[in-house]
Amino acid sequence: MGTFDPLASGVLPIALGEATRTIPYLSCDSKAYNFTIKWGEQKTTDDLDGDTIKTSSIKREYNQINCAIKNFVGEVTQTPPQFSAIKINGTRAYRLARSVQKANIKPRLLRIYELKLISVDTINNTADFSMLCDSGVYVRSIARDLGIALNCFEHITQLRRTMVGNFRETESVTVEQFIEKKHNNLLSDVIPVLDTGIQIYKYLQIM
Repeated sequence: MGTFDPLASGVLPIALGEATRTIPYLSCDSKAYNFTIKWGEQKTTDDLDGDTIKTSSIKREYNQINCAIKNFVGEVTQTPPQFSAIKINGTRAYRLARSVQKANIKPRLLRIYELKLISVDTINNTADFSMLCDSGVYVRSIARDLGIALNCFEHITQLRRTMVGNFRETESVTVEQFIEKKHNNLLSDVIPVLDTGIQIYKYLQIM
């Protein structure tokens, strides 16, 4: 249920077999992230994988950053990155970007519930953040727009999704852990469809 940027890690809910029928009824709109931004360079991909297109020697202090992120909370207008899975006339934007074509991506109105500055590393010129938002928010766009707002440019160096709806990192298993259990108690980490059915019933009642 969802995709990851190449740089990203964290929670990715997976439905197996007939449980895929429950996907439309699961509440997975809210997502939480932890991420690190490096100041001084804007990249074509807005993360480590891209080429540098703008640089700055300006360094911002904790209070300046903390003040700027207040404008990124609530209903915000955001333009997805050029390197994204957004479809433009049937073609993924990242395919156009790789062929050096600029996609005409329209801004979207989204909601960010919480954006917190956790720490600032003045030696490595980085900052750590946490965010709670609706589905559709691009963390790389947050980094890009925050860098522009502070006039010092930046890009994502680490990105981890810690929550998708009711699915949380603390209750998840890694791919390696899952493979280790392949021949022994594999289903102990799988949520039964019956349990999912209870959640669907509650969801339908609320709606």
